[in-house]
Amino acid sequence: MRAYLLKLRLVGQSGGYARLNSPGSWDGTRIMTDQFQSYKGLDKEFASHEVVNHAEGEYAQGDAHTNTAEGYFANLKRGLNGSYHHVSHKHLHRYLSEFDFRWNAREASDSARTVAALSQAEGKRLRYRQRAG
Repeated sequence: MRAYLLKLRLVGQSGGYARLNSPGSWDGTRIMTDQFQSYKGLDKEFASHEVVNHAEGEYAQGDAHTNTAEGYFANLKRGLNGSYHHVSHKHLHRYLSEFDFRWNAREASDSARTVAALSQAEGKRLRYRQRAG
């Protein structure tokens, strides 16, 4: 199992696009991005910000790369477009939690993944609507 876990949450919305980031403390966290201008200044929020320049054909710089993020979002996009077709903003956080679990448990066996999923549902009543009153 990897030494890190991915956990995304919805932090805002502007222009129709949801911005996603990981919650919690950034102490000691390295972030790796491509050269997109909006990522400038992340070195102030993280322990380090390493950049690969895709425009110049650079896809890795030592152990810095964007493959993990690209893989996660490719799976998320395929799942949302292929399985769910429509995701409302109201329930987006639930879909993100599901894909976080899928990504973090991708190397686990089917039985281990099933046990982990069921253990997280223990004591929770799953209802579409809460009763009034």
